[in-house]
Amino acid sequence: MKWILHRGNKNGPGSCENNPKLISEYLLEGYEVEIDLRYKDGNFYLGHDTPDYKVNEEFLKHEGLWIHCKDPETLEYMVNNKNKLHYFYHTNEDYVLTSRGIIWSNVGKCPLKNSVIIMPEKAISEYSWEVITNNKCIICSDYLIEYIKKLLGN
Repeated sequence: MKWILHRGNKNGPGSCENNPKLISEYLLEGYEVEIDLRYKDGNFYLGHDTPDYKVNEEFLKHEGLWIHCKDPETLEYMVNNKNKLHYFYHTNEDYVLTSRGIIWSNVGKCPLKNSVIIMPEKAISEYSWEVITNNKCIICSDYLIEYIKKLLGN
């Protein structure tokens, strides 16, 4: 099973979300990380609701990043620059495709085969671990460590 740290969180949402220093460390540890990206005035920023951390394009080239374009301008930049970065854009759609053709499910949506299921902790009563594992879903969560323990029975 594949796992993604949602905004760089391992043990729950925190004040260090989208922190490029921590994200770099997690990537070196072998984790994959979903980040929130904004492109504004020729610069890149990480941050869910606001542009909190300025980063350069080299940072975005790290393998293992899942780049959530937070606004249409960021998506437009990504598409028009034909880079090989792994990105997606969504607001409230049930499902979207990433730039590498992977299905990204919105919170609470039925897990599709080989799709990313985001924040299963918000819908776990509806979709069992059996459904998630049988569908070979990729888990993206703020509580990654907790889920790994649950799945392994620890």
